[in-house]
Amino acid sequence: MTPDDQALSDDELLAVIARSDADAVLDRDVAERVPAPVETVQDRLEDLYERGELELAEEDTRGRTWRLDESVDPEALPTEGETETDVESQARGDDLTEAPPDHVETPPDPESRPEEPAPIDADVADAIDAFDLPGDATEKERRREAVRTAYLYLRKRGRADQDDFVADVHPEAPGEYADPDEGWWDEVIRPGLDRIPDVEYDAEAWTYAGDPDDRP
Repeated sequence: MTPDDQALSDDELLAVIARSDADAVLDRDVAERVPAPVETVQDRLEDLYERGELELAEEDTRGRTWRLDESVDPEALPTEGETETDVESQARGDDLTEAPPDHVETPPDPESRPEEPAPIDADVADAIDAFDLPGDATEKERRREAVRTAYLYLRKRGRADQDDFVADVHPEAPGEYADPDEGWWDEVIRPGLDRIPDVEYDAEAWTYAGDPDDRP
């Protein structure tokens, strides 16, 4: 079990779906509300489905959408305030243990806090979403997430070659490929980068050519 798995309870995942106004919730949308990668959340949701606590509402190129099984009582799940204390504070890295009485917490210097990455432009997001990737619906979504990760990595770095992407991006976003040479690079990342309008290639490496203000 990974640290991400340990940080999340089943009730916290179910509560995110229960609080949604939609009839069913996309797995990627659930991942945005908890401190865990999309792939970890997708695996946990599949486990809840196999145990009869979730129903699979739909499966398409965007991923899978889920709703609570009738056997699950939404009233018994954590409220949004309770989940914030238990989940979102972990995403921020808060320490929930009580400090000793003689210890005074010093707030971090605002300048030392990591900056949130700027949102992906709509034309970039559309290009990634329109990319017809190999695999079933779950594999497609995880591979699309790998392309997004590669783009954000390039946007932060400015310039990178194949070896850089393999070394730094594949471990974080393998897209269901254990070996980057078995489809991850040739079928997913390289063609994905080639279709993104903010990316340029000069026969040696890829360069971020978008708005400089979006770079951290």
